[in-house]
Amino acid sequence: MTGGISLWFGHGTRNVGDVALNTGAAALLESSGAQLDVALLPPLRGANLEAAQDSLPGAVRTTMLSADAMSIDSLLEYVEHPERLFRNYGVDGLETVLLHAGEHLYAPADLATVHPLALWRMLPGLAAAATGRRLIILPSTFGPFQHRGYAAVVGALIRSADAIAARDGISAAAAEALRRRPIAALLDPAFFVRPVSTPAAGAGRAAISMRLEGYGLRAGSQQSERVLAEHEAAGFRTSTSFRSTLTLVELLRADERVSSVTLIAQTSSDLPLMQAAQAALASSSNPLPVDFVDAHRLTPHEAQDLLAAHDLLVTSRFHGSVLAIAAGTPAGGLPLTGHGHKIPGLYDVLGEPGWTLPVDRVDNAAALSGLLDRLREPDRADRVAARLDHARGATSAWLAAALHAPITDSRRRGQRALRAVARLAQARQAALERG
Repeated sequence: MTGGISLWFGHGTRNVGDVALNTGAAALLESSGAQLDVALLPPLRGANLEAAQDSLPGAVRTTMLSADAMSIDSLLEYVEHPERLFRNYGVDGLETVLLHAGEHLYAPADLATVHPLALWRMLPGLAAAATGRRLIILPSTFGPFQHRGYAAVVGALIRSADAIAARDGISAAAAEALRRRPIAALLDPAFFVRPVSTPAAGAGRAAISMRLEGYGLRAGSQQSERVLAEHEAAGFRTSTSFRSTLTLVELLRADERVSSVTLIAQTSSDLPLMQAAQAALASSSNPLPVDFVDAHRLTPHEAQDLLAAHDLLVTSRFHGSVLAIAAGTPAGGLPLTGHGHKIPGLYDVLGEPGWTLPVDRVDNAAALSGLLDRLREPDRADRVAARLDHARGATSAWLAAALHAPITDSRRRGQRALRAVARLAQARQAALERG
């Protein structure tokens, strides 16, 4: 091995936020004075594959793993022969593995709910440790850790890393408990996506982007499908996110500073919810315009241009907040119950916990008005921008130092942890067969 960097894995779903993670990771590397040689992508097709490839402009080459290659049998093969993983994908000559984990490093109580990609997102990191490569875990979400066996493997991964950072303080504390030494809370890579143009001021335009509660990676595919079907059957009237959207719009419509409201669907899974909200609002006698934008196929830069054309955003989407704030638009975060600590943790890193409001308090008019007022404070927005510039510098410096530090010998730990991954994969398969 003679240097070089591979990134595992590029994100690529029907979600402009995930694509922004790719563009941001490439920009973060560039800001650290490094070049991305190869980006490895999970199985993707059609427009999703094109979006993922286009979002990694800094990569010399992108390589996609096939669905067959990411089977349990293949995982078990690479556990036994970790060097094959790098050789089979043409990166055996590269010495640094960047683990682009996002929110996959957690341990749910029920193994059956673990997304298949979650084990695969750990595999390259442990294989790097087991074969003497440098392992850097980019700023990620960690925890919660409920299943002891799974948590033990994540802990081995965290301890095997030459460098590791969290993207919020709550995650840093969760990872520190497993690594047993301090971990920095730095910026999510998507904060390194910068607007390519400077749109005109929002002129009173406000935006809302909501996700469906009880739906997504951590809920698991079966629960997500069930939740979506139940809410669709009820016209989404049973959804907290749906009702919160209507409450938000009515409050904004009553605000003389607001000239229009835009409903934004950040992901394809958000489309039914936001379309239902738009339809429900169409019958209102209030003349204030309510527009709708399907943003899930936008590039990160296009999404930022859209958000920068508004005076504020209120969202339950993590990367909706990130892209808006990076573009200079104040964003209020609405954490959903059961969706982890990403959003509260993000605003703690930015030093603005007051820019959040739990979604179940949206029907409290005073609390919601207070959030909107805080988003409009010019001094507060300027302070966030200054903190963001400082945090970008700290994140770039952390990665630059990590890329030049000596490689830690974690081969034994990596090999033991790989065997534990095999046991987890087999236990997950057994749990699925029982269920």
